[in-house]
Amino acid sequence: MKAVEFKATEETCGAFYLTGDDGYWRDKVLGEFRALVPEYSRDLDLKSAYPFRTPEDIEEAVTSFSPFGGKVVVLAGGYGTSGKGDSESKSAVAAWSKLLDELGGDTALVVYDSKLPAQTAKRMTEIDCSRMEAPALRNYVTELVKPRKIEYRALNMLAEYTNRDMARIANELAKLEAYCGKGDITAEAVDLLVADTQENAVYEFSGALAERNRARATELMSRFIAEGVPYTVLLSMLINQYRRLLHCALSPKASDAELSEALGIKEYAVRRSRESARKYSQSALKKILTLLVNAEYAFKSGEMSDETAFRTAVAEITAM
Repeated sequence: MKAVEFKATEETCGAFYLTGDDGYWRDKVLGEFRALVPEYSRDLDLKSAYPFRTPEDIEEAVTSFSPFGGKVVVLAGGYGTSGKGDSESKSAVAAWSKLLDELGGDTALVVYDSKLPAQTAKRMTEIDCSRMEAPALRNYVTELVKPRKIEYRALNMLAEYTNRDMARIANELAKLEAYCGKGDITAEAVDLLVADTQENAVYEFSGALAERNRARATELMSRFIAEGVPYTVLLSMLINQYRRLLHCALSPKASDAELSEALGIKEYAVRRSRESARKYSQSALKKILTLLVNAEYAFKSGEMSDETAFRTAVAEITAM
């Protein structure tokens, strides 16, 4: 089931497996389970293990009984993420099978931030804590901010700027509500207060290239690709960013506000661009911009694929 649909009740028992990468939904679900245990019995009936390495580490917790006659909740995380051992081995599967067979009838075992054996996961109730798709996210945020209203364009911008990360959206909404007071949340407010995650990553990427930090550049490039950003878009973003760097290098006496207006970007973007531009000479920036434009022409003219053009350009920039 989706995390947004989950609601823990007194009858909620058994084994649960949280999947997905949105910390907001993970924390919300864990909070639902914590609330099942009254405060007076939490010292004994609410058990936590993070990280745990083997099923045996939590066996005592999941087979215990409440001295108050209530529910036992076990929150266990970090299994299979240390790189030590094989979580899919026969012994691991057998250990998990034994643990689940012994699970107390009034116990809720919640496993999160873990890599469980496939056979084990099938025996547990999955709660999907992945990022919501845009339509569902818009509906959820609209309900979340009531009785205040949020413009449709503002919703779309908020989803795009945060890459649909609900944990970040919750933080941004707190800022927006404080800024807008009792009024509606507008697209202008979102544009002013919410930084574009993808744009920030591009600043980091160009900064890593400027510092010849190949490891960081590779990490950021892998993140872009994992998020499905097309190579054509990546190349276009790099061209725009290096064009900004060149403008900053050629206009050292212009104020941040003047460059912000001239380039059509926020002042903080100008400041970050200036930082990266200082790591290059003007001639180097001109050379890189020409290299990137030529790479874009190469795939548009069919000389090479968009991936080859992008990766070749990045390799040449890093080697400078």
